Amino acid sequence: MIELNIKYYELYKKVDRFICDANGSTKGVTLYIEQMEEESLSAPMYVDTWNDDLKKLRRLRHIRNELSHDAGFDSDICEIADYEWLKNFYDRLMSASDPMAMLHKAKIEEKQRREEQKRRFEEERKRERQLKQLEQSRLQEQLSERNDSTAHKTDDLDVEIEQLKIKRVQFQAQKKKSFWQKVKDFFFG
Repeated sequence: MIELNIKYYELYKKVDRFICDANGSTKGVTLYIEQMEEESLSAPMYVDTWNDDLKKLRRLRHIRNELSHDAGFDSDICEIADYEWLKNFYDRLMSASDPMAMLHKAKIEEKQRREEQKRRFEEERKRERQLKQLEQSRLQEQLSERNDSTAHKTDDLDVEIEQLKIKRVQFQAQKKKSFWQKVKDFFFG
């Protein structure tokens, strides 16, 4: 037991030092646990092992404190599974696959995914605005063509109306002429 406790204690100090150096802190594992606790509401959505890792780290910190302060190295407080888990955790720290690193990666990926969705949404809105502008432009062209066509038709109708008015005036004038005036107009134009 003493040998396992010593190996565990040395490995714990190694993990603690690594975390201290990585964070520029003197707290080490305690800081890591505090950071995990701060993220405990949302982190399990990103990291499946979050709650188990946090629980295990708390237990391992307790074992380390017992070895240092109360129980001593000749106690049977540390188990092989504890040592193996801590060794695995150290390897995860070294490969950036520990819970905090995974959370950080997941948040970056989520941010990128949201930015991509936002970009796609904005592109879609831009396309919709362009289509709307194109439709409005086409409608304006069609209205303009109709107005031009209507204007030509109106002009033609105006000309016809004027011609009919002239014919009517001529007809009325013809009606008022005497028989001899009509004959004279017929021969002399």
